[in-house]
Amino acid sequence: MNILALDTSTQHASIALRSGEASWQAELPNASKTSATIIPRCLEALEALSLSFADLHAIVYTKGPGAFTGLRTAVSVAQGFALAQSIPTLGFSTLQCLAQTARLQGHAHERVVCALDARMQQVYWGSYRWHPQQWVCHNAPQLASESASQWPQPWQDMTSPTLIVGNALAVNAQQVPLNWGANLNLTWCFCEPSALGLLVLAQQYLASREAAKIGQGDDAVNASPRFKGPPEPPFLDPVVLGRPTPWYLRDQVAQTTLERAQAHALTIPQVSSPDRDHA
Repeated sequence: MNILALDTSTQHASIALRSGEASWQAELPNASKTSATIIPRCLEALEALSLSFADLHAIVYTKGPGAFTGLRTAVSVAQGFALAQSIPTLGFSTLQCLAQTARLQGHAHERVVCALDARMQQVYWGSYRWHPQQWVCHNAPQLASESASQWPQPWQDMTSPTLIVGNALAVNAQQVPLNWGANLNLTWCFCEPSALGLLVLAQQYLASREAAKIGQGDDAVNASPRFKGPPEPPFLDPVVLGRPTPWYLRDQVAQTTLERAQAHALTIPQVSSPDRDHA
């Protein structure tokens, strides 16, 4: 299949394209210019693999949580291309993409806790478990303190190997969540989601749907190109089908002057760049 992936959820945006065994990827390092460069880079990707938009079978994107402006960039591009060429779209959680990106880097843990910088002394937090061939959300994405000592305990038994991944300050500092108990077996991976991770998530999702359709008749098979067919089970972190839509966990995207002043008094300072807003 020919799949285009767009991740603009953080300051380090990226795009990737896969056609069969061939792939192309690029980072968009200048966050302030992502909206101006993402379409030309998509065209560059298609040209590199001798494809056109009409050849795409799907466009996948990070639905959120993440940078407020960044999420809208990927959603807008996916929506425009999808409407113009009738291309199906899939929206995946930024945290699930983060877990898969870490797996691509060699961290083959079954349990993963994700902590993505949300600014304002908060992180986007959630946990996932590697089920045969795909991720299953264990704790739904939520807002949490940037201090690891205040994170929820993701599993009752925390002695099994667990990976903590993300770009939050607590991950970079390898903070141990002391409220998780003793005998912890933790590994940290400081990284951000990637378009390559999105491509793998899309392949896992489509493979699982095709497997579920076996023996369900021609109607389910014929619905496959548009990702319709059997209804989705009630997952904690569902894939967005149909019209591309951003997913926000927080309505507030900026702090007041008083809130910023109070932030400077905290023990753990803010480390995010001020030119990106989050929701």
